[in-house]
Amino acid sequence: MEHPRNGRPRARRHARLLASCAAALWLIAAATGVDADPTVGPLVQVSGPSLFDGCTADSTQNGAAFVGSEVEPWVDVDPSDASHLVAAWQQDRWSNGAARGIGSAVSRDGGATWRSTFVPGLSACSGGVFERATDPWVSISVDGTVYLSAYVFDRTAGQDAVTVSASSDGGETWGAPAVVASGPDGNSFNDKEAVTADPHDADVAYLTWSRFTSPNGVADDSAYAWSRAIRGGLAISRTTDGGATWEPHRMIFESTNLLPTFAQIVVLPNGDLVDVFEESRLPYSKPNGNGTEHTLHVSMTRSTDRGLTWSRPKAIAPAGRVGTTDPESGRPVRAGGLDVAVDPVSGRLHVAWTYAFPGSAVDSIALSTSGDGGRTWSAPMKVNRTPTDVPMGAQQAFNPSVAVSSNGAVAVSYSDLRTNDPAPQLATSVSMALCQSTADCASPAGWEERMLTDVPFDLRKAPYARGYFVGDYTGLVAAGSDVLAAFTMPHAADTASVFLRRVTTN
Repeated sequence: MEHPRNGRPRARRHARLLASCAAALWLIAAATGVDADPTVGPLVQVSGPSLFDGCTADSTQNGAAFVGSEVEPWVDVDPSDASHLVAAWQQDRWSNGAARGIGSAVSRDGGATWRSTFVPGLSACSGGVFERATDPWVSISVDGTVYLSAYVFDRTAGQDAVTVSASSDGGETWGAPAVVASGPDGNSFNDKEAVTADPHDADVAYLTWSRFTSPNGVADDSAYAWSRAIRGGLAISRTTDGGATWEPHRMIFESTNLLPTFAQIVVLPNGDLVDVFEESRLPYSKPNGNGTEHTLHVSMTRSTDRGLTWSRPKAIAPAGRVGTTDPESGRPVRAGGLDVAVDPVSGRLHVAWTYAFPGSAVDSIALSTSGDGGRTWSAPMKVNRTPTDVPMGAQQAFNPSVAVSSNGAVAVSYSDLRTNDPAPQLATSVSMALCQSTADCASPAGWEERMLTDVPFDLRKAPYARGYFVGDYTGLVAAGSDVLAAFTMPHAADTASVFLRRVTTN
């Protein structure tokens, strides 16, 4: 969480060409000693130099800005044009919360090349009235309208807002952000929003986020870390006119001493909505170790009337975790919680989250599924393929994302420390657990793995923001029978850059 203060002949020719390319790749791999996987595409860099290089509008801010860093990426695919992709990220992460603005990029060739820009009107460096921006989320409507949500705030004044920017030209340019909700009174604040375009109605999109109210009139870290009377809940707003206006926000639910976060709405094939979130109780630990974390459950609530009313929250599965740390130094690795996806054909729901299974001293990646719209769920199953014959500290896995391809294959991306050793780096890899459409996804034997990083990267080079930080989440989205993973890693002189990799399923 952030806080405001702190033809057949042609087909045969194509087939021969593809076969020739595959043979060439195999020969290259054989010559270099690298295993060639024909289902994994090339690693493509999405982000470039800082989009705010030279900005002085936030020069009086406290904290260190990691200029040139791009963290916490999200990506979506145009449902009417699979070659059209839009990504977003935090640009120039601050050490003490959020970033100097939000960057975005567009690809018109399926992710092979990208054009970057920043989202205007959000932060000081992008011409906005708030000092910082964070938590970018992108969703593309069936008519090509792109929605980008973000959370913005002032550390100085304690003001914050949940915003949505829209683009009618596929993400090439952005309109002025709409302020959907704000926390102007000092004792309440918003956090971690996510926008979802309705796949059945081009005029409708949903925005959900966490909203907290402190009982002592001051929404500072001490209030949220120690107060047992804080009220927390999930909020929602809708647009029914293609983003021209957003309805006043309503609370889905509220409860004393509750911290819901990482909320996301998915739309089932029948139009019902499911909002999945992580549920914690206070006292809540910050990643720097203050307090004690009481993460209880992955939970959900459901709407059968397009978000007007919602069911009572229901626990899906336990969600306790121990947290990821540098095995040598003990310093924290700041990482996120959960992700949810729905099979566009069957409607089966899949939730992946970071979880310390009973008896385990480290966090793994758990997956639970529901075939009846969230009424019942499978028991949590460990899906990360992190080796278990390495030291315990190297078995830590974090930052899960989940997606379902058009043919029903299920993919879960995650990071782990499998190759780390006492050498002076924190060797980190990004991988994908993949259950093909013909496999039994209810059995661990039905899952295989694809490597998304060619070589491990040193996580100690990443921005340090209450822990080594590449984001509280990473992007994973289906593009037909392919899945696209967007993730961040240190690159050359940059502390963090966004990369994308395509994996083909069957």
